[in-house]
Amino acid sequence: MDQTVDYLIIGGGIAGITAAETIREKDASGSIAVITNEPHMLYSRVLLPSYLKQRIKRGQVFMRTIKDFDKKNIHVFAGEEAIQVRPERHDVVLQSGAVVRYRKLLISTGGKVFPLPFPGGAGVSNIFRLQTVDDADLFYQALPNIKQAVVLGGGFIALEFLETLSLRGIKTILVAPEEHFFSKFSGPAGSAILEKNFEDHEFELHLGDTINSIASKDGAIAGVLTRNGKKILCDALCVGIGVERNIHFLTGSGITLGTYGVITDEFLETGAFDVYAAGDAAEFQDLALGEVHTVGNWNNAFLQGKAAGANMAGGKKAFLNISSYSITNLGLHISVVGSSNASYQRVIRETKKPLAYQEMYLGQGIIKGAFFINSAKSQSLISRWILEHRNMSQSLALLSNPEVPLDQI
Repeated sequence: MDQTVDYLIIGGGIAGITAAETIREKDASGSIAVITNEPHMLYSRVLLPSYLKQRIKRGQVFMRTIKDFDKKNIHVFAGEEAIQVRPERHDVVLQSGAVVRYRKLLISTGGKVFPLPFPGGAGVSNIFRLQTVDDADLFYQALPNIKQAVVLGGGFIALEFLETLSLRGIKTILVAPEEHFFSKFSGPAGSAILEKNFEDHEFELHLGDTINSIASKDGAIAGVLTRNGKKILCDALCVGIGVERNIHFLTGSGITLGTYGVITDEFLETGAFDVYAAGDAAEFQDLALGEVHTVGNWNNAFLQGKAAGANMAGGKKAFLNISSYSITNLGLHISVVGSSNASYQRVIRETKKPLAYQEMYLGQGIIKGAFFINSAKSQSLISRWILEHRNMSQSLALLSNPEVPLDQI
């Protein structure tokens, strides 16, 4: 059945739901609808690793129920998918054939995991991803029976797989395409700290390699063959190779798409009238960094959802935030703040005892971001410097000297 709403949100993750609830706070009577292809109501993706590590119970990952939305008069199209957006008509076509008209539209569709980078994986069991609660459930149920696992990837999800397997005492082999683990965020020196920690936890490492093909037995993974010719037996393969933005349905809509996401200005408005974007799907004008880029983390999605919702309900406030993400993993506290553009100059400060590592990224002398190991106290200061566009070109020697406190530079 076709219908019309004041505010339509495509995507039921943290950005979309936060936007819907923010709109309701500012507009008590406007009609709001959320389209989500998930069968579940909102849950915390960042808590999925804690569930896998048995630090919380499964029920604790869920954040909303349908009753919560009923109380706020927010309609949810659960298990439904938008297949076409027509800005000139102010409507969205759903997979079911229904058409929903809108006054204001938010695109907050997040990301989906990249396809497996090797042939033959379809239909083979015990190949695990970690994007949805259903993914986590499959892995959780299999964990007690896994004897030897391969982890493919070089980022945060690979780290979560590694710690989960380590806590269960499962023999684990890491295969990472990059020559240095975490090379998106860190140079060789920082990566070496992580790699030494992996060896201390008895992981077998194959860096600068990837999986070319797999072997299966009775429909389940039995081993992998790497590009460098290494044959590895395993009864589980955990794949953490990143996500692509879920924006394919916007092709041909007239909404401008960038390299990774939906192009927006600093108000999270797209070039299409009455259409906004937020969260992982938004390739936005970042006022703090002076860049147009995407940010794929939970806190950014929450804050952008709040900002977009407020602007959709009549506000006009630019989004301003320093992106950051932190985890404690295998005994190390790891943080990334701001941008880690590969073109930036990198300045390192490091102490061995106690172990602390700080790698700061500078663009034309201006602080743009940082990567930390066991240096959480520095994060707020670096974030302030980024907001201030602090030029450090005359302070590089001090910046690299661990004997000089950062707050005295």
